[in-house]
Amino acid sequence: MTKTTQYLKTQKALLMIIGIIIITIGVIGYRLYTHSPVHEDLIPKQPQQPILTMAELPAFASTSTEAIRQMLDEAFVQGRLITAATYPIPNTSNALVLAAPGFANSSKDATFGCDLQDNPYCGLYLKNSTGTHLVIFGSKLAGFIKVERFIDADHAQILTSWTLFNFTSTDRKQLNLQTGELIPLLITETDQDDRSATLNVSGYGDVLTVRMIGTSIGSRLTPDDVDIQDQTKRTIFKLSDKDVVSIQQKFENDADRKLRPIQVIPTDDDVVGKTLRVELYGVPFKLDLQKKTMVSI
Repeated sequence: MTKTTQYLKTQKALLMIIGIIIITIGVIGYRLYTHSPVHEDLIPKQPQQPILTMAELPAFASTSTEAIRQMLDEAFVQGRLITAATYPIPNTSNALVLAAPGFANSSKDATFGCDLQDNPYCGLYLKNSTGTHLVIFGSKLAGFIKVERFIDADHAQILTSWTLFNFTSTDRKQLNLQTGELIPLLITETDQDDRSATLNVSGYGDVLTVRMIGTSIGSRLTPDDVDIQDQTKRTIFKLSDKDVVSIQQKFENDADRKLRPIQVIPTDDDVVGKTLRVELYGVPFKLDLQKKTMVSI
């Protein structure tokens, strides 16, 4: 290779390196410029719609449900509601969205609880290729916790739960995403006083009652026995003495009285598996709705 040829190759390599450096500096400079505070002020910004507030909505008693539905529908399309959760529908590009108006013109002042005392205007909105529409809202959605699963593209299984004094209802319902129709799937109701506690379970055309029977000590139920009754009030299952003793021990150690006699702990698989996780003073059991038995877990 001649010195001239070598010199030309060296010059060519140097020019390529200089070119790469110039391009890199240009890209970095452009990014710094476009992200600088001065430049951001020059970029036209889309005006944001103010959040729809509770004060702007009429009371349920003073107007029709359809009028409120229309206001909420329009506000959702305009982006004026606060989104609490989005549930993509499997095998589709659709989604179910939980949204609600705020208590002030700021998302920081919103609450996402859907009990009537929290936000009576919580709603589930279906978003698909043809647009959006409000599926269900208000009292029908009271106590909404989450969408547990999609049965198919047009039906969701939702979990709701609410408590009033010593009574708690924890329900699974099938929601028709086109019509808003609700069909009960699995309804559980717990009630208690200082002498007994019960769990009523209805679903699959059957009704079961789990009972904790005992005596009142210090205005609190002390467990003596736990059994299961069918809808004719016939006892069909009883917990073993060993299991009852473990419940009694947990009760005695609960000095702060934080544990409930009977509490349902929902899981997403309860409806499909036809089982429930039930805690008796914090001791976990599996309630088999088909075998109508309870076993410690």
